[in-house]
Amino acid sequence: MCIRDRIYTIWPNEVTFWISLIGTCALCGASAYFLKDLLVTLTTAFIGAYMVVRGLSIVIGGFPNEYEIYQQIKSGSLVYSNTFTVYVVVILAFTVLFVFVQEYLHKDDDDKDSLDESFNKHEW
Repeated sequence: MCIRDRIYTIWPNEVTFWISLIGTCALCGASAYFLKDLLVTLTTAFIGAYMVVRGLSIVIGGFPNEYEIYQQIKSGSLVYSNTFTVYVVVILAFTVLFVFVQEYLHKDDDDKDSLDESFNKHEW
């Protein structure tokens, strides 16, 4: 059952569905517009943390295969192992560390502002 079918069981009226969909899109769009810097920091920190942990897991071993996790979720038989839990905690810890690095250690970079200004003045 897809998400659309589940939403239709909650809101059987199509007008209500479209109003809620448009409202949710507007809310997410406004949040992305006003929280752009925070969202960029969080997503790049999380992606970087995942890539670091995934690279380390090749050497260490034990990281679950993403396709197998997908199949287990699809069949409803997902079992969390201790190794999986440790990897998730390490990914979250690295995410917090990378957010700290981006926000606090590079907060006073004046070169970024001058680079942005020179980029915006250039005609492409």
